[in-house]
Amino acid sequence: MTVEPPAILSVDRALREARYIVPVYQRAYAWGEEQVATLLRDVHDYRGRAPHYFIGSLVAHPRSRPGDPAVTYEVVDGQQRLTTLFIILATCPDHSHMDAIPLADALAFEGRDRSMADLSVLAARGRSCNVDELRDSGIKEAVETVRAAWNRREFTPEDLQYLRMNVQLVRTTLPRGTDLNHYFEVMNSRGEQLEKHEIVKASLMGRLSGDGAGPASRTFAQIWDACADMGRHVQSKFDPKARSEIFGDSWDDWLPKEPADLIRVLGGQSTRDRGPRTIEDILALSQPSPAQPSPDQTDETERYGAIIDFPNFLLHVLGLTVRNEQRFTWSGLPPAPLDDKNLVETFEKHLRAPEDVQQFAFNLLRAKYLFDRCVIKTDRTRQSEDDSNWILRRVRKLRDGGELSPIATFGPDDPRDDSDIPEAHDHVVMLQSMFQVTDSRRSYKNYLYAILEYLFVMDGQPEAPAFIDFLANLADSRYRTSIEPDQLDLGTSVPHFALNYLDYLLWRHRAGGLADSSYRPYRFRYRSSVEHFYPQQPDPDSQIDRLGREVVDQFGNVCLMSRSENSRRSNFAPAAKIGQFRSDRQSLKFQVMAAITAERGWAKPQIEAHGRDMVECLDRGVAAGAQPPQPGPLDRPVQAGVHAATP
Repeated sequence: MTVEPPAILSVDRALREARYIVPVYQRAYAWGEEQVATLLRDVHDYRGRAPHYFIGSLVAHPRSRPGDPAVTYEVVDGQQRLTTLFIILATCPDHSHMDAIPLADALAFEGRDRSMADLSVLAARGRSCNVDELRDSGIKEAVETVRAAWNRREFTPEDLQYLRMNVQLVRTTLPRGTDLNHYFEVMNSRGEQLEKHEIVKASLMGRLSGDGAGPASRTFAQIWDACADMGRHVQSKFDPKARSEIFGDSWDDWLPKEPADLIRVLGGQSTRDRGPRTIEDILALSQPSPAQPSPDQTDETERYGAIIDFPNFLLHVLGLTVRNEQRFTWSGLPPAPLDDKNLVETFEKHLRAPEDVQQFAFNLLRAKYLFDRCVIKTDRTRQSEDDSNWILRRVRKLRDGGELSPIATFGPDDPRDDSDIPEAHDHVVMLQSMFQVTDSRRSYKNYLYAILEYLFVMDGQPEAPAFIDFLANLADSRYRTSIEPDQLDLGTSVPHFALNYLDYLLWRHRAGGLADSSYRPYRFRYRSSVEHFYPQQPDPDSQIDRLGREVVDQFGNVCLMSRSENSRRSNFAPAAKIGQFRSDRQSLKFQVMAAITAERGWAKPQIEAHGRDMVECLDRGVAAGAQPPQPGPLDRPVQAGVHAATP
């Protein structure tokens, strides 16, 4: 039996040399905005940093078609990635220095007429087609995401060329006659592989090999495992005695000054007489000793939803460990990349000496403590349609018992009196949730790195007014340094942050002319789709005129909505949209437009006047007098694998 060896192919070559069919037994295209935007961001980031970027594998099965001279493959694994590449190439404009890939026959879907029709439209005129012509909601969302990145110059012609020629995949071909049912059974029954962050843990503990299985290794293992649980406050992961020595008598402070303080508290005595030899030995150190008291479980297990996962949180802490200057900017490149694609390699590069590993563990526990008390999370005990029950909670010891109790971070000190939360507390939640709904991915959370750096430098919990000033200046800086005026009139490609920041300013200044009852209960939700209020292509039954793109794409005519709402009613007239949607669940900009429509109607004059008002609101920004934080003294930095002496 002849077996085609695995082939490393550029995207250009993979799509030129073969035809691919997605069989009916495969699931429909399911990548959303987050996955597509991440792929575009990865390509953009790696161009100039690496000659090639490996995008993953493609498993294919040869399929013979009578009379067809072209090589045809049935896609067994990798169809989401392959379909996304097709959409990118079809959607981005061609350039004279690049020969167009013949997309018309490159990819096909079996048994999915809507998907197949959309691929045909994109192959024929993807750069100029109206997205409302597309029938598959997933493909439509991907096209909108690609167009938005292109129009905002977040994905450039140079990135497109790099994608075609330098992004690579490995095509593995199954032998002809392979029993695909058996193949899927084998693939789905494979054991779980060791995750990358577990490899990092083993590697870092190996750097402590001189300590054997001694105090430093045991301390590292306890800290790592305590911090890995992102759904609970870190204090709950330690026994009461250690908790008091680390977090004070109230269990709500931070007492350690250096790694040695934590080793003294957590090092304990070892029953082992030699150091760990294997990964299994090292990971076994994370298991609690029978002689150790169990951590207190009063802080509800998995009550909270974190806005970041543990592997990406590790990279934030690594950046805090190796930094040598304060940035306090949303976009300034952190000292370590904030995505976990190369997690193992990144840690190998930066942490080499045992002292560096101990300092990282110290920073990890401190960062988790600060993250738990000063960064928003969601409360899973409250019902929400979109997982946006934003809360800000710290924990402390009950006065009359030995239990932990969550309380509002900037609320009353008595855990039993959580009824009078000050407006400043809600203001902090509003600012952080504005950032979160804009940057919802687990990676590339530059704003979160800036917050953690600020908390590190401020050495603890800031006062609410100072924290508000910092977050507001962070938002204002992001708007002014990343969004050009000509990016506001891009229709559905307008940057999401401009619209979310505008909603925050409307809320903060009670601007736009709405009643106070609209501002007080307002909360940021995951509104991921930019909607034309006056439609591009009005429904024939709406009895309104069609306006030119130069009018409907103006900033005054767009707002953020949930993607499901947008897809269902995008062609409705403004008055019909107001009747169909609950205005109190929509963005403040939508509510302002709805109020104008009810009073004066919604046409070109209202679009232009509202646009001028909203741009003026953005230009004013935050209230005058908000001061950026002043950097304090640095903690001891670690220089790329070289131990820096303590000053």
